[in-house]
Amino acid sequence: MLKRYHYFLFLLIFFLQACSEKKTYLVGMHNNATIFREMNYNIKKIAQELSQSLDAPIKSASFYQNEDRTLGEVTLIELPQTLCILLNGKIFKEGEASPHETATYILEDVVAILNKYPHLLLQVTGHSDKTTESDNIDLSDNRALAIAEILYGLDSHNDIYAKGCGDKKPLFTSFIHGERVSNARVEIYLYADKEQMVDHCK
Repeated sequence: MLKRYHYFLFLLIFFLQACSEKKTYLVGMHNNATIFREMNYNIKKIAQELSQSLDAPIKSASFYQNEDRTLGEVTLIELPQTLCILLNGKIFKEGEASPHETATYILEDVVAILNKYPHLLLQVTGHSDKTTESDNIDLSDNRALAIAEILYGLDSHNDIYAKGCGDKKPLFTSFIHGERVSNARVEIYLYADKEQMVDHCK
């Protein structure tokens, strides 16, 4: 009886530890594994198509080092081996995970373009600002999942992964309100191969 008790206690501790670790959520899965290696992943071409459809500027990787990081509702950032679709934190109410209705309109245009590239993997990362003292990880998790679920609900043909970063990766470190709101953003990264994916929360 005592051995059985220790066994169940061990299982309970293992389960609680597993639940406490933040993981990447797989929201949508499709049978594209044999497709993506056969298709050309042209970041610049996809960026141009998204830019025209979303009326969004395209910025280079140096965007993150520049002082002028003004954000519209959507900003496209070309990075090595990936393209980032950055959704301004203004698409969320402060402290809430549910996006405004405008997010759905934006994502409809995103899906219309990306469905031409079903081989792409989408990695959605959520970010929060430091206006709240707690639950930043949970809030950013829920924001990433909210955007991923909208993409999935819009019949995205891509595999979609989602993860929250909390407030660990701010764009701005000053306390100007507009900049702080912009920290509470969601980023969608496009990859041609799962092996290229990196953890953008680190």
